Amino acid sequence: MLLRRKTSVNADVIFNFVFENRERAPSETFIILLISSINMVEKYQKITVGGLLIKDDKVLVVRRSSAEPYLTGYYELPGGKVDFGDHPKESLEREFMEEVNLKVIALHPYRVFTYISDKGNRHTVELVYFVQLDDDIKNIKLSEEHDDFKWISAEEVDDLQISDEIKMNIKVGFKEIEVGALSKK
Repeated sequence: MLLRRKTSVNADVIFNFVFENRERAPSETFIILLISSINMVEKYQKITVGGLLIKDDKVLVVRRSSAEPYLTGYYELPGGKVDFGDHPKESLEREFMEEVNLKVIALHPYRVFTYISDKGNRHTVELVYFVQLDDDIKNIKLSEEHDDFKWISAEEVDDLQISDEIKMNIKVGFKEIEVGALSKK
């Protein structure tokens, strides 16, 4: 038998073991173990960042394009994944440049939220920051991840297809600004 030990290993380890030992296993066994290793899904966490950029009392939102399998057509705040070893502020500034071609300065987080996705296998923790524009808004150019952008007021948030969490991020951000939280940091 190819795998005898009961062990807790990830799919990559199993895949590599099966591939390296393919000569010693009948082809059917190799195929079954290969498919099993590919279909193994581990639970994992992902850290993401989003940025609230407000200009003239309106916030920038971008619409997820058909290139994005999750929440296609929904508007969201610019942002994305925090790469391993990066500070969330650096990641957010990089994501703004990648997604909308704008240079921004990440100021401070004002909200954190979490959600479970990928059939219960991924736990995402998102930090939402106030960001300051350090560029000309005429430079906006969308990446392939997005196909539209809008500047919307607090009153327009419910008029667009936006997830409940992102709506809350926007509303809380406007409220924080209204009470002066942005200028106090």
